[in-house]
Amino acid sequence: MLSFKLGIPTLLLCFLSSAVFTAENQTATPAKKRPAPAFVSVKDKNFLLGDEPYHLIGTNMWYAPQIGSPSARAGSRIRLLREIKNLKALGVTNVRLLGISEESTVDNAVAASLVKSNGELNEDMLRGLDFTMSVLYQHKIKAVIYLGNFWEWSGGMSSYVSWSKSGDQKNIPDPDSPEFAAYAAQFYSDEKAIEKYNGVIKQILNRKNRVTRRLYKEDPFIMAWELSNAPRPGLDNKNLPAYYEWIKNTTALIKSIDKNHLVTLGSEGTIGCLDMEECVINAHKDTGVDYMTFHLRPIDWGWMDINAPEKTYDAATKKAADYIEQHIKLADKLDMPLVLEDFAFSRDAGKYGRRTRVDYRNQFYTFVYSKVEESMKNQRALVGSNFWSWGGVGQAEHGDGKWRDGDYLYTGDTPREPQGVNSVFDSDAATLRVIRRHQRSITSVDDKETVAQNKATQ
Repeated sequence: MLSFKLGIPTLLLCFLSSAVFTAENQTATPAKKRPAPAFVSVKDKNFLLGDEPYHLIGTNMWYAPQIGSPSARAGSRIRLLREIKNLKALGVTNVRLLGISEESTVDNAVAASLVKSNGELNEDMLRGLDFTMSVLYQHKIKAVIYLGNFWEWSGGMSSYVSWSKSGDQKNIPDPDSPEFAAYAAQFYSDEKAIEKYNGVIKQILNRKNRVTRRLYKEDPFIMAWELSNAPRPGLDNKNLPAYYEWIKNTTALIKSIDKNHLVTLGSEGTIGCLDMEECVINAHKDTGVDYMTFHLRPIDWGWMDINAPEKTYDAATKKAADYIEQHIKLADKLDMPLVLEDFAFSRDAGKYGRRTRVDYRNQFYTFVYSKVEESMKNQRALVGSNFWSWGGVGQAEHGDGKWRDGDYLYTGDTPREPQGVNSVFDSDAATLRVIRRHQRSITSVDDKETVAQNKATQ
């Protein structure tokens, strides 16, 4: 079992604190001649790392830059070091994280954000991202960095819209409401909002990491830039032309600066695209993106009642299977790799404590992983996944599980969710076994496929 207790002996704490300080403040020394690390590329609906398959076994850990920041609470950077080490031991090769967050005045938004309302960037958050990338580099784990968010919990598109209009950010109580979707989707046609967003992207791509001394656009441990987390076009197809144009223009901007990295949209699939397959196809075809993504949240989407799992789990799994198959077919049609970059399933009965049961979640993870493995075995488009989310040693800080300003024991759930409800903690031994089995299966499938391809070309 992976474990890391918050109560660290003083001597060890001093040692690790020294290691953190040294890692961030070391000066670059001339490197010996060695092959440069490879970037992830796409070929024939597969990911390659150099000439070898890239095994994408991933998680979501959006908060990594928050706990990597020098202004984070004492021990947070030490936690980050241990979390990434534990993920490496688990077989995880990919971490999806939040690269750009925006200052916000709405309820339940992350306080530690990168972009201030006046357009300045928070250097502490930049250094948090720097430190995170240095730790991923140390453990040879790739990052998918999303450059924005449709949702309000990290500021997101609604922050840019409010800044463009020179007014206070609109605090809509229900971010799942049509009112919020219509407000945030104004972003795609707001020239001032997009200009500010583009300016932030340019600064990130051209930044030199203060720890690794690499420019971000030249960092091989970034797998891909993602335009946004779950970008939705709004309420109807009237906004689709602006949505498609934003995707095309932003992808072109990134690739004009950065020739090394893949670019993806961050789409949830049809459920985030007006329930239209045509919307998903047009958002990816001829827009410059390199691979397709989708999300899967059967409980959040109302497919299952977590308080009556024995009556609703089978039907929810059937819907999930259909949704997965639908998106494999769409990606096959696009001739693109497909990643299930966000799949979530709550702890039993919707509880959030570290010691609560996760029997149904373990069943669901096993089901999802079997679909990925089956797709890869049959050389179809679905070739990787990122579970939502890694909680590690985190925990809810309040008895009601609600997020409050100043909380620092991140669980991986967003501030709008009960803290711990979707989290995989380092104490969830059965879930960790499921993930390890998947890692072994994925590696086996890819290795057998590589052997077969090599024989075919001899």
